[in-house]
Amino acid sequence: MAFRPAAEASPADLMRRMLAAVGQVQTATYRLIKSERIAGNSSRDEGTVKLQNKPLKVYIKNVRPNPGREVLYVTGANGGKALVNPASFPYVNISLDPRGARIRQHQHHTLDDVGFRRVADVMARQMREQANDLLRLLHLDPAPVSFDDRPCWSVKMEDPRFRFVSYTIRSGGESLDQLGQRLGVSEFMIGEKLADFDGDYEQVLPAGQVIQVPTTYARRTTVLIDKLSLLPVSIAIYDDKGLFEQYEYHDLKPNVAFRDNEFTPDFKGYGF
Repeated sequence: MAFRPAAEASPADLMRRMLAAVGQVQTATYRLIKSERIAGNSSRDEGTVKLQNKPLKVYIKNVRPNPGREVLYVTGANGGKALVNPASFPYVNISLDPRGARIRQHQHHTLDDVGFRRVADVMARQMREQANDLLRLLHLDPAPVSFDDRPCWSVKMEDPRFRFVSYTIRSGGESLDQLGQRLGVSEFMIGEKLADFDGDYEQVLPAGQVIQVPTTYARRTTVLIDKLSLLPVSIAIYDDKGLFEQYEYHDLKPNVAFRDNEFTPDFKGYGF
């Protein structure tokens, strides 16, 4: 049964309940609308998603751009590669590194980040690190808010620590993916600050190289929390330039039962 807090529930309480609800999601289907700022321009992509968290299984079908494009990734299958139906010339399936530059081109995240757990982990980290200031940094919008005709709370979280600082690569070298995970920041933001970056987030930078990294993931985060499921249905991330990325989870159905062959290329309705 969903938690229905009293009117005086604090935004910190709502965020904690939301994070707990995210932790209970094992599978999900939804229609994702995402906006990501890349090279100063905001994209607007849409697709349908099927997700299993452990072990990770992902199926994505694009609505726009590249309508009909499909991606299937199953941990331990296809030699560790993601299977891609490009739905365009040369009209043959290709297998790609799920964390490689080709599949990640013009995107902020890898297939590992599908769903809302990565961003939820970021918000949880920000709350832990600023536990003594949550009353000042978290704000609940008193105005009525809805999403997909469902009532929501709108919670804004500020993080005044956000800025870019110099960072020296550790002994043995580090990749941008490693830095993003360890520091709890966006590896895409780091890549944007690198001269002549080729999009390879797995490339190990040499020890001693000095780069610019953000101190936190976001300057401000606005999340819409569904009052019935307590899940985040819209997450907007802002940096020092404005909106950095936004993810909307429409028609969200958590903990659905998938068929045994639903994450295989020959599942009915797939185009592989």
